[in-house]
Amino acid sequence: MTKDKQRERLVDLLCNIPKKEVTYFGRSCGKTYSTTESIADYLLEKGVIVPNYNICETVYLVLSGKVIEATVKEITKNNAGLYYKVETEFGLMLRATAACLCLTREEAEEKIKKEKE
Repeated sequence: MTKDKQRERLVDLLCNIPKKEVTYFGRSCGKTYSTTESIADYLLEKGVIVPNYNICETVYLVLSGKVIEATVKEITKNNAGLYYKVETEFGLMLRATAACLCLTREEAEEKIKKEKE
């Protein structure tokens, strides 16, 4: 995920924080932040990692040219990056990277078409 996409995702998440909490955050880090965009910039500067997907979110796994519906159960990070532990519609638990996952079935099918070209 690019820095711009991470920033956009952080802004979306921060927009859902009650105004009282945003004001508190601004005071607690020693600076005053007037917008959620500036808070997102601050968090990114401090090394916050923004996962592409949330726990309990439905995703579509592209695996061997097939689309499999799954639910994110856990997110882990190691030196190679972020990994998502997902439970498939068949009850299998798999570990996947963001490159194998999509938010919509249509996006996953499009990814398969591009891989075949």
